[in-house]
Amino acid sequence: MDAPIPYLAPYEAKSFNSIIVMKGIDKHVSFCRHWTPISFVQGTSQMDVLAGLHSRFQVSQVFNATSTGLVTWPQFYDAVVSCGHETATNNGFLAAETVIPPRLFGRFGEVWPVICYGVKTHEQLPATLVHGHCHLKQWFIRTSSNRMGLTD
Repeated sequence: MDAPIPYLAPYEAKSFNSIIVMKGIDKHVSFCRHWTPISFVQGTSQMDVLAGLHSRFQVSQVFNATSTGLVTWPQFYDAVVSCGHETATNNGFLAAETVIPPRLFGRFGEVWPVICYGVKTHEQLPATLVHGHCHLKQWFIRTSSNRMGLTD
């Protein structure tokens, strides 16, 4: 996996603040922002990085989602729903009417049930470990290869 050499990655439990200090790579990469356009090839390389990272835990006998006692995706999502996620999702969808194609917007009543169905399907799948907060600002583009690398 293309990732910089980390020197320090402290986490402060009270505030949830963290920082990663790593070897400088700025002369060899472009760091992404949330508006950075990503090509199909770059997006594919992102999936390659994530698949390579997470697939090793799929077959691990020592460290896997079942043996760690971590919360599963359906359990986590149930907790999010209990905090009002259905209302927030519906309100967000309705507020975005001007940017949602009319044909899709007309199916508003189907959106929440399909989200719940998607989460429920995870109960039938093998438990895996995933990086649950992966956003574009954690990525860089390697100048020499045009491939994506992950900083977090």
